[in-house]
Amino acid sequence: MSRASRRLSILALVSTGLTAVGLPVLATDAGANPDGTGLVINEVYGGGGNSGGAFRNDFVELYNPSNEPIILSEMSLQYRSAGGTGAPASSNVLPLTGTVPAKGHFLIQGGSNGTSGEALPTPDLNAGGSFNPAGTKGTIVLADQAGT
Repeated sequence: MSRASRRLSILALVSTGLTAVGLPVLATDAGANPDGTGLVINEVYGGGGNSGGAFRNDFVELYNPSNEPIILSEMSLQYRSAGGTGAPASSNVLPLTGTVPAKGHFLIQGGSNGTSGEALPTPDLNAGGSFNPAGTKGTIVLADQAGT
C-alpha cells in the first residue's frame, strides 16, 4: 500500500460516552472510512480500573479492513477531554508503532485508574499511563501524524 493511499487527514473520530459501569463504546461502522480502504477505530474503552469497570485498563482497538498491512509509524492517537477545546495537548498524543495486519485488529492498552475488572489480552502496544482517556466523555482521534 502506498504512503499516499494510507494518508487521511483524520482517519477516525470517536466521542466516548461510557456508561456508569464502564462498558465499551463501539465506534460507528467505519463511517470515517466508508470505502473500507484504511484504518479505523473499532472500539474504545475509557473506564479502565474504575469501580464496576469491565476491564482494568483503558484501550483502543484499531481495525484494518484492507487487504494490505498498515504501518503505524507516522500515525498517532490523540485525546481531548470533554471540556477541552482546540487540538489535544501534547501530553494527550500517543505516537503509534507497529503494523496492523490486513483484515486484522491492533490492541492499544492505555492506563488504569484502579484494580477493578478483567485483564486485557496481551496488547500489540502498551501505552501505559501515557494514554489515559476519561471514563465518561471525550474525543479520540486517529491522526496521520505522529505528533500534534
